[in-house]
Parts: sequence; C-alpha cells; structure tokens
Amino acid sequence: MIADLGLIALVLAALASIYSLVTAAMGGRTKRADLIESARRAAVMIAPLLTLACLSIIISNLTGDYSLEYTYRVSNDTTPTLLRITALWGGQNGSMLFWCWLLSWYVFFTFLRPWKSNLDLQPWVNFVAIGTQAFFILLVIFYANPFARLWVDAAGNVSAAVFQPAGLRAYIAPDGTGLNPLLRHPGMIIHPPMLYLGFVGLTIPFAYAIGAMLARNKTDSWIRASRRATLIAWLFLSLGLLLGARWAYDVLGWGGYWGWDPVENSALLPWLVATAFLHSVIIQEKRSMFKIWNMVLILLAFCLMVLGTFVTRTGVISSVHSFARSSLGVPFLLFVAIVFVGSVGLMIDRSNLLKSENKLDSLFSREAAFVLNNFVFVAITFTVFVGTYYSMFSELFTGQKLTVGPPVFNQLLGPQVAVLVLLMGIGPLVAWRKSSPEALGRMSWKSALLGVGVMIALFALGIKPFWVLLGFGLIGYTAGVTFSEYWRGMRARHKLSGENYPTALTRLFQRNRRRYGGYLIHVGVLVMGIGVIGSLNFQQQTQRSMEPGSSVTLGNYTLTYDHALTCDPTSTMPPDCADWYKDRGRDIEVIAGYFTVSQAGQAPVELTPYREVFLNNTGELSPPGVLTTIGEDLYVIFLGEQSGFGTVKVFINPLIQFLWSGGIVLVIGTIVAMWPSAAERREAVTMPERVAVRGVVQ
Repeated sequence: MIADLGLIALVLAALASIYSLVTAAMGGRTKRADLIESARRAAVMIAPLLTLACLSIIISNLTGDYSLEYTYRVSNDTTPTLLRITALWGGQNGSMLFWCWLLSWYVFFTFLRPWKSNLDLQPWVNFVAIGTQAFFILLVIFYANPFARLWVDAAGNVSAAVFQPAGLRAYIAPDGTGLNPLLRHPGMIIHPPMLYLGFVGLTIPFAYAIGAMLARNKTDSWIRASRRATLIAWLFLSLGLLLGARWAYDVLGWGGYWGWDPVENSALLPWLVATAFLHSVIIQEKRSMFKIWNMVLILLAFCLMVLGTFVTRTGVISSVHSFARSSLGVPFLLFVAIVFVGSVGLMIDRSNLLKSENKLDSLFSREAAFVLNNFVFVAITFTVFVGTYYSMFSELFTGQKLTVGPPVFNQLLGPQVAVLVLLMGIGPLVAWRKSSPEALGRMSWKSALLGVGVMIALFALGIKPFWVLLGFGLIGYTAGVTFSEYWRGMRARHKLSGENYPTALTRLFQRNRRRYGGYLIHVGVLVMGIGVIGSLNFQQQTQRSMEPGSSVTLGNYTLTYDHALTCDPTSTMPPDCADWYKDRGRDIEVIAGYFTVSQAGQAPVELTPYREVFLNNTGELSPPGVLTTIGEDLYVIFLGEQSGFGTVKVFINPLIQFLWSGGIVLVIGTIVAMWPSAAERREAVTMPERVAVRGVVQ
C-alpha cells in the first residue's frame, strides 16, 4: 500500500539524517573534505524522502484509506477534496511530519550546492541543522507516527499500532471522524504552513551561529551568510501571525483578532526575539559589537520556537489552537534543555570569540539606541513569556491553575511598546559612534511637532484618554522621521544627478534595499499600530434578542432581523440550504441569520452571520457577517434562534483595516529588504572558493 511506502521513506529519512549528523561531526573534527561532502549529500536526500512520506498521507486521505488511523481521524467521506489534502497538517501526527518536511527543504536549499565560502562552517552548520532534523524525524517515528494502522481484537476493541499486534487483525473503519471543525476554514489552509515555515526557518540562523562557535570562527561571516534565511523565516512568521489574527477575526466570532491566547503568544515570542536579532546584527556587521547579544538572541529565538511547538503539540496549556494532550512533552523538554545548556556552555567556552572589538563611545549614538532596543524587546518577551506560562507555573508550584487575561497583558505591554515606537523614530537620527542631544533635536523637531499636532488634533475631536493620545502622537512622530529619511535620500539624489523624485526613490531602494526596505517595515508596523489602538480603545458593542422585523441601532448602523434558516443534512432541508453545502461537508448543521444593514445615505446591505454545529459533537463555530469600510467594520455574530427570537451580538471595530493593510506593507518591506541586489547576485556567482579543509580542490 502507498502508506507502507511512506513509512519506508520516513525510516530512510531518519537513517539519512543520522548518517549526515555523524559524518558531519567527523568531517568537522578531521577536516576531511570527503566526509563533509558525504554529509552534505545525505542532508540533501532527506527532503525527497519526506516528500514521498507526505504524499503517501495525502493519497491515503484522498482515497479514504480508513485502515490508517491518521486518515480515519482527519478525513471522512463528506470532506471536500482540498481539505483532505490540507488535512496533512490538520492532526497531531501529520502536522509533525509536515513540520519535518518543511525543515528538510530549508536544509535542502542550504546545502543544495557545494559552498563557495565559509567552508570552515559547513560541517558544523550541517551538524546543528541535521541534529534538529533528526530529532524531529525520530520524534515522528516513535511518538507521533502518522502511519499507524487500526487493529481490532476478538471483542471488537479497536487500537492503533504501526505493526500488527499479536492476536489482532486489520480493521478498516466504514468512515472517518472528519477534520477538526476549527481547521475547515479556508484560512487554515495557509495559516499553519506560514507559521511552520517561520518556526522551522529559525533553525538555519541558529545552525550558523552555533556552527561559527564550533568552528572557532571569529568573523561575522555567519551573519552575512544567514541573513537572508533569517529574513525569510521572519517573513513567514510574520505572515503566520497576521493570518492567524485574521482567522481568529473571521472564524471564532468573538469580535477581536488577538486574545493573548497561549498558542498565539508562543508564536509571538520567537518573533519578538528574532526581530531584536535582525536589528542587533547590524551593529556586529558595522562595528564588530554585540556578538554575545546576537548569540543569546538567536539561541532564545530557537529555544522559544521549540517551546512554542511543545505547547501546541502537547496541550499542556489550554488553547483553542492546541492539539490534544500527548506524550510528546518529555522529549520536547529534554531537547530544549540539551540545546539551551549545550549552547550556553559553548558560549562560555568560546567567550574569547564573542568579545566586542569596539566599545560604546556615547549614550547618544546609534549603537546605544540598538542596545536599548534589545533591552525593550527582551523586556516585552519576558512579560509575554511569564504571562503565557503563568498558568503552568502556578499549577506546578501551588496546585492552582491561574491565568493572565488580556487586560493585564495590555496594561503591562502598552508602555513598553510605546518606548519601542519612540526608539523606531530616534534610531535613524542618531549617528554612529557619537551624536549629541542638540543634533538629535535639530533633526527631529519637525517630526516631534507633527506628533504633538496629531495629539492636539485628536484631543480637539473629543479623544481624551492620555495613553491613546500618546500612542497616536508617537506614531505621528516616528512616521515623520521615517518619511523624512525617504525625503532626504530623494532630495540628495535629485540635487546630485537631477533625477526626478519617483526615480530617485526607486534608486534608493535599488542601492540600499536593506535600509529602505527596513524603513518600509517600520511604516507597516506604524500603520498596524493605528489599527490596534483604534480597535482596542474605541470598539462599540451590543447584544439583543430580536424577533423577525425588529431592529437594533449601534453607532450609525441600523440592523434589522429578517429571518433565520436552519439546515440539517440529516433531515429534509429547504431549497435555500443548497448554497450552504457547496464547500462544506455533510456533517455540519448550519443555522444562519439574515439581516439588513441600513445607514444614512447608503443603500441597504444584507449580512448573513451563521453558526456551524458539527453533528459528531466535536464543537461549533460562529463566523460573523462583516460590513467593511475604510474607517471601521460592522461585525455581526448570530448566536442562534429560540422560540422565534434570534440572538445577535453586534460590534463596531474602528480603524481595523489599518491593521490588515499595515500587515501588507510590512510584508512588502520585508521582501524588499531581503531581495538580493545586482551586486550581491554577481558576488554569489563569482565568489572564489576558499580552501578550509583537506582534500578540497583548489
């Protein structure tokens, strides 16, 4: 069967990873080119093998092979074809295999071609990356094997095992249980892959960092070699967080997009540290400083990534996003402990390699701004970490499971994020080595005036809370600084070469994509900040029970309840129900509410929020009906009908579109920053090989 072929491919991938791990270590120690090359080739072979394993699961899902336990858990006869494919990452075991598969392709492209530089790093980067790969493949084989089959004993008891237990015979279920209801939304087709790509991608810069210490490399070549991989991982992690927020907004039906859920936070934590790392490495490249900072940051990012995977996979913290409790906890924690203790020990042993070659010359310098930037990011990370894992710690030490709610997170993190936004504005203005308060004042007074003007204008419009005014003021100041950097660059090119301003702006991006792409990322963050402040502080809501024909008013909107429609596929359904079952399985009961939204000077609009009740008692969802404008969203949740009355919850979410549009700007800026320039592409092609190991042909 195809599943057996997949199991064989999985085992071969495990053997290849172990071989590559051992051979890379031997090659690194003996500096034998043949061993290093053999390890590289074995590493490259893992991706095709795991691709075969993943395809076998997908084919089993598509063909309805319910003798396979995983297919039985995530698919059934009514599951649409697309969801049968994406069910690969819809369950615990399949998602772990998918995790391994994504990592294997990062490794594949890292080692696809023989390296032309950093040859001293190659075996050790291979060793660390493949060590991580081997751990997760073995974890899949022994703890989360998606190729386990169903077996039944004489009494009719069904169990699962990879190989046939004594006294049991093969069992093929008549139908599967179907995919988790939360994963049937189209957003879940793309959100998990983006998040996983961000998670596993952090393995590559971590492998370079540890590889540099193992190779006793004193240069910053590992940073330059891994910068693009780090940006790619950061981009996918950003996309995963944004898509997760959008999924929560569109599917969970609670009026928001970020609830400080433990699994949400577990993805945010490595993103925060990776963001600090991307800023901090600039100082090492420019001034040969912050070497210990960068090692610590990438180590924390990697460990928090593995810890986040642990939280999601083991269910140790209750979350709507997490899988059921499993036995994966012990190996995960052991792996994190080994990585953390081993890396810290290595940093202590190689401390002479991590000494800064220059000192901080002044508190008014760009270096000092980056130091403060690191401290603020670490403080935010620590706050989120403690709040996220507080329930686990409290249960462990006191026996009581206490949780930290969104109001606490918002109150603690608000001032810290405000400092971060201020630093985004100050950073570009201060000079390297040494600056002065006077110079900073001369360069920033116009932007400061803009920030104050924003605060005064909003106060005049009736906005009174100080923290809200300060937040918008800081965004105005930092936006002014950021756009002035673009303006100064364009004006300089215009004066020197006579280029028109659009051409000058294009050339700025072409000549220094990293810098100006980074500024574009800052613009995206600021635009998102407008959406966060507006939606958090000015949201309006109401809840009513309404009979058909009655209305409720919120803000400028009047919502009229027309009627409800109940579609139960186990009984005769009204003709209008046919449209509800075009893209969903027949194991769902749909209860839809039909509403008309009226607004002065606007044509009436129909909204149809609904509930999905899963007939196998696995849960229900309440996707909202949303009327979107530039300034706000009208967000309507239908909670059901009883005795002729429909219950509806209505929200107005101001400025929410700034959150999504800012996310798009952030993504564009990241792509610009990591896109190789023409000079970098020429360097990659023409860079000569450096002899670093015995046996390399010169």
